[in-house]
Amino acid sequence: MNDVNSTAPGKNNDGSKDPQDKGATSLLVKLAAKYGQAYVKKTLPKKIYIKVAPYIGKAISQEKFTKIWNNSIGVASGAALETSISKGLQSMGVKKGTATTVASIVSTTVAVLV
Repeated sequence: MNDVNSTAPGKNNDGSKDPQDKGATSLLVKLAAKYGQAYVKKTLPKKIYIKVAPYIGKAISQEKFTKIWNNSIGVASGAALETSISKGLQSMGVKKGTATTVASIVSTTVAVLV
């Protein structure tokens, strides 16, 4: 996760840890505000895919993962993102346990970035 975080452009962390603030805005909006929309929709899913490819690479291509990512990132919370990613992977043939693990990795990575 450090290399994902270290390559993010112009981080603009305001230090806000208010839980209500965290849930009020979608993850996409928060990440785009910090790193830019193009980074969040194109570069970030590629970097995350590299980390999870050993688990899903045979079943899910980087292109398919990016589509799942972009369909899921607009949700309001990390838990919803995790569920959405897991269901998206399962719908493309990834076993439930593997999909859940990968979704957890993705969700944790996003939480670190937010």
